Amino acid sequence: MKSLKRKWINLGVLLILVVGLIGSSWLSLIGKAASCTFSVSGDEVEIGETFTLTLSCTEEGATLVTYMGDIVYDPTYLEYQGDASSLKNIVENEGFKEISLTFKALKAGTTTVKFEFTDSALGETPENPIVEMTATSNPGTVTITEP
Repeated sequence: MKSLKRKWINLGVLLILVVGLIGSSWLSLIGKAASCTFSVSGDEVEIGETFTLTLSCTEEGATLVTYMGDIVYDPTYLEYQGDASSLKNIVENEGFKEISLTFKALKAGTTTVKFEFTDSALGETPENPIVEMTATSNPGTVTITEP
């Protein structure tokens, strides 16, 4: 009888340990904060000048895997030097890569270029293959002057 009681106690302790380990693993995954900040470099240029801005990302808590968004700019100040439709619905599924954006300055003034998310940014950690990341965007300011 003592032996059977001891087995039940050991089984109960083992069950508590297993539940505790599983619970703490889930809590550690839920509690991890993952974020990415997309930034566009700024520049100061003259009207008629062609220049390149860089879209880059800072990751925290996870490695960025996929995101979707648009490059937003004012076409009265800037003319994209390429197929402007390629700036809409940018989807990256192989991790982040820097993107170079070449524009021509059209008129004097100050304007911004930014990355606008249209869907979630997803990342991965060693513990979890899919983590939703808090995504923010810092616009780049372009100052255009008379030649």
